Amino acid sequence: LCGSVPYVGIEFSVYGLLKQTSFVPKKKGSEELTVPGKLFCGASAAMVGQTITYPFDLVRRRMQVAGYSQNMRKYKGVFDAFRSILKTEGFLALYKGLFPNYLKSVPAVAITWAVYEEMVRVLK
Repeated sequence: LCGSVPYVGIEFSVYGLLKQTSFVPKKKGSEELTVPGKLFCGASAAMVGQTITYPFDLVRRRMQVAGYSQNMRKYKGVFDAFRSILKTEGFLALYKGLFPNYLKSVPAVAITWAVYEEMVRVLK
């Protein structure tokens, strides 16, 4: 919940903000985005949302698997997990695995937004 609620809020906000910018491709004589413009906005929104909330997702996964191996550290809570990761592995450790996550989520979110926007346009 700590990762998904902020992620969705950020994604929606960034998508809405990007839709209103002038550099996103729009149909000639219209304020409506082209399909590539919708894909761009969706992909960008996903990347921003994932980048900001990924550390929470990483900590959640680390806490879930803690204790399955004798070599893994058991955390006392979320703050202990963050502190421990930062202290032993450094700041960049909070983003381990972000690129594979981009490969999975960015295309999916971009396509979802483009299909949603096209369906809204068709059903009007």
